[in-house]
Amino acid sequence: MSETKQVLMNGRDNVVIEFHTASAVTEESISVGQFWEPVILWLADKFPTWKFSGSHLRGAGAVGTEQFVPWRWNITAKGEWLGKLTRDYYGNKPCYAIENERIANKCERGYSKKTVKSENARKLVLKNFRPKDLKELVNEAHSLIEGQLLRAGHESLSDWRRPYIEMMEFLSEYMMNKFDELSKEAIRMGMPPTKLPRIQDAWETMRIKQGVTECHNQKDGAVVLIHGNTYAVQSDKGQFFTCESATLPASLKRKVGMLKLLENDNYLINVGYRRDENKFYVCNFTEAD
Repeated sequence: MSETKQVLMNGRDNVVIEFHTASAVTEESISVGQFWEPVILWLADKFPTWKFSGSHLRGAGAVGTEQFVPWRWNITAKGEWLGKLTRDYYGNKPCYAIENERIANKCERGYSKKTVKSENARKLVLKNFRPKDLKELVNEAHSLIEGQLLRAGHESLSDWRRPYIEMMEFLSEYMMNKFDELSKEAIRMGMPPTKLPRIQDAWETMRIKQGVTECHNQKDGAVVLIHGNTYAVQSDKGQFFTCESATLPASLKRKVGMLKLLENDNYLINVGYRRDENKFYVCNFTEAD
């Protein structure tokens, strides 16, 4: 079973490298690496209260040397995260990518500053890595609380809406039968009268479309395709046949004729759906038709 282990590096109590015991990495094969030494070890000596934690080990050196160095360093001070250093590339050159909130807020593009020079990397850390001042802490608290309040508002609204909508769906038939009476009460309480027709129109449209959809769900309909003078019929239950207009079953002929009077992509209650001038869905089709 894999465990995460930390190893102190270069005789410093504040420089550690993490590795998984189940990997091919061993304590003897881990090092800070030449790339990081002039930055990480220099900073570790200058700030002994800071902690430098290396991770995401990658192979380094010649093949067969089994040397592994961190790709990333997290820097903390007394439990507070100060920032992160990552090995990256600037063009085809290895570079230091320095990142924290201060740097990200200043960047016009991206969220980190990059440099190929170790002395520039040290300067960027010295300039931007420090514990948050009181203004930064209160801004952070504001963001955290604002996010929590927004989530709490959305979650509580969602928790209320779900059972409320279930109840309204259960009462929908009753409420729409009393629509005129309820509309007057809604207007009296301040609801704009212009919104009421939209409710009734949407209700009627929903009932028409849901009726056709329910017919399909219960496998009680059929698709009719007109190809020249031929009608091809495929029922929801799998029955297929073709015929000419003269021999088309009367029930199908009547319903297709009604659907032909509609515009494309329209529904007719208890009749069906017109996709276009050649494609139709007919409700309540039976093999007896």
